[in-house]
Amino acid sequence: MGCDIHCYGEKKIGGDYAREYVGQFFTDICSYGLFGWLADVRNYSGIVPLKGVYEGLPVGACDRIKREYKSWEYDAHNLHYVKVDTLLKVDYEQIIEDRRVTRNGNGGCTCEPGEGRFLTLREFLFEGYFEELDRMQQLDVERIIFWFDN
Repeated sequence: MGCDIHCYGEKKIGGDYAREYVGQFFTDICSYGLFGWLADVRNYSGIVPLKGVYEGLPVGACDRIKREYKSWEYDAHNLHYVKVDTLLKVDYEQIIEDRRVTRNGNGGCTCEPGEGRFLTLREFLFEGYFEELDRMQQLDVERIIFWFDN
C-alpha cells in the first residue's frame, strides 16, 4: 500500500487570520523523498526534515481546507503546514545523503550513515517539486497545508 500527499495552498485576503483557498499542489505525486523531507513521513532516505514545518492545522485555515481534511476522517495522518517563504529560502544546492536502499526486493530500507548516495537536495527532490514551487509563487500562495494517507 502506497502513501499519498494531499496538499492545499492558501493566501491571505486581509486581516491577520483571513485566508482563501488557492489550489492543490503535488497531485498524483508519490515521492517518499519529498514526504520524508517535508514531514518525516516514509523517510527511508534518512534525510533531515525541513525546519519551519509545523504540525497540525494552522490558525485561520480556510473552511475549504478544513472540510477537505475532515472528509478524510481516520485515513489522514501527519497534518502539517509550511510557509512558501520557508521553501523559497532553502539552499537546494546543499549536499545531502540519500540512505534509501533496496534489500531483498524491499525498497523501504535505510542504510547506515555514510553508506548512502551523496547528492544535492535539488537532485534529490523531483523536478516537479520546483515546478510546483514556481506555481505557488505565481498564485501568491502564502502557505501550504498538507497531510498523508496510506
